[in-house]
Amino acid sequence: MTHTHPDGFHYTIIRSSRRKSMALVIKQGEVIVRIPAKLAVSTAQHFVDKKSYWIKQKLQQRPVTQEKVYANGESFLFLGETYELKIHNSSAENTIKQEDNLIQLYTKKKDMTADGIKRQLEKWYRQQANTILTSRFFQLAEAHQFSPKSLIVKTYKARWGSCCRSGEIQLNWKLVMAPEKVIEYVILHELCHLHHHNHSASFWQLVADVCPTFREHKLWLRQNGDRLTL
Repeated sequence: MTHTHPDGFHYTIIRSSRRKSMALVIKQGEVIVRIPAKLAVSTAQHFVDKKSYWIKQKLQQRPVTQEKVYANGESFLFLGETYELKIHNSSAENTIKQEDNLIQLYTKKKDMTADGIKRQLEKWYRQQANTILTSRFFQLAEAHQFSPKSLIVKTYKARWGSCCRSGEIQLNWKLVMAPEKVIEYVILHELCHLHHHNHSASFWQLVADVCPTFREHKLWLRQNGDRLTL
């Protein structure tokens, strides 16, 4: 449910039967409060009241992100590096190649729309994500002796991954835009949930054991997660 705060910002309260504690997240200008299913909404509202000054500061500090126009020379992230988009008229049918610092799109269409270019880019990014994330996932699982049941690379709106009690793990395909060490942190984070289906001290200790620099990568995601998008 969405609420309007007297200080002028909107926030959404989301209940979850799996959540044990309350969490406040500001993502892409949206304020979200996640609460356990049994927690009173009024408790979340009081929490937002206490944090209202901090929330306003964060909303004001949020950099203005320029909307993509999907044209020659535009920049896109891939594995943490910036690549320039180049569009070529060619006999090839919608082929993308990553070369040096370029993402090159070859197409027969001389007047491909921005939506068409975005679709081709997303198709390519998803293919790369399936290959790269899957390979690294099973390498890390074997190296640290985790036994996941399966992996699915999919779309998430507000999370980078998840782990089911059955052992099935999902990863957001947009992670392929992040640096490799950040990708590894997210994978290890989800693998650790195979042993701890929570965010307890024991869980974070296991994360630290398998990924000693996890705080650095967690912070990178918090500060740059909005950039991992097409």
